[in-house]
Amino acid sequence: MRVAAIQMALRFWPTEADFAGSVMDWSRRASDAEAVLAVFPEDVGLPLVCLDDYDLASRATTVTGLAMSLIQRHWKEIAGAAFRPGFHPARVLFQGKAARMEEVYNAAFSAAARECGLHIVAGSLPLPCGRDDAKPLHNLSRVFGPDGKRVVNSCKVELLDMEARDLGLQPAGVEELGVFDCGESRVGVAICKDVWNPSTISHLSGKGAQVIASPQANPAAWDENEQASNREGLYARCRELGVAGIQAMGVGNLAGLEFQGQSAIFARPVHAGEEPRILAQASDATGEHLVIADLNP
Repeated sequence: MRVAAIQMALRFWPTEADFAGSVMDWSRRASDAEAVLAVFPEDVGLPLVCLDDYDLASRATTVTGLAMSLIQRHWKEIAGAAFRPGFHPARVLFQGKAARMEEVYNAAFSAAARECGLHIVAGSLPLPCGRDDAKPLHNLSRVFGPDGKRVVNSCKVELLDMEARDLGLQPAGVEELGVFDCGESRVGVAICKDVWNPSTISHLSGKGAQVIASPQANPAAWDENEQASNREGLYARCRELGVAGIQAMGVGNLAGLEFQGQSAIFARPVHAGEEPRILAQASDATGEHLVIADLNP
């Protein structure tokens, strides 16, 4: 099974056509390389929150500053929810924009999967798990099949502090992790920090997953310490559980927040406890790359 990890720059998009065009371009590149499965990075859909506020996003130099600008512009919608239990301004903002974000995200990835004949793990974006304001806001990834139809959702269980504090995201339960069939392989989806929790990946393995697809976005410099920490994530779970792994990293700069990381594809160890082979890896941690390898789960 040939797979692709897409190391893509996270950026704000002037129009929905720009976002869809980039998704299609990367998907075509994966298809041209004869991949049957493509994995996009975590937070690829997060910048869609600024799709109709690109003027603010394009000149923002800090995440805090951008958040304040958005809150000031949309204060009427946010103020209307201020007295609800668990009020968080960013959460209300995402919930208010969720329908537009979801429409653009679904359309882009569905069209790319259908045209390119791929299974696509479509990175992630913040979406409420339901349509009313009381529903939790999750970091959610969708999988689309070669017919363009949605196959499964997978929500992030282990959140970074900044995701809960600054974005108002809420953790999902392990029952909301997604597993799907791709050819003769069974693939589980675990977003970023989830791969550092052995019990979370054991849950996917218990559901038959032979391959773990992990959209990731690392908001830190890719120094020796960060690389060592990364080896305790998906790489370690592949060793412990005897699964293959696909790690797709987001890179670039969002409102002054720098993302770095090297996408990689890990082979399933032949013997228990054996170190997984790195079949392919991006040449650097800051540029955009298409990483291709053949897996034999």
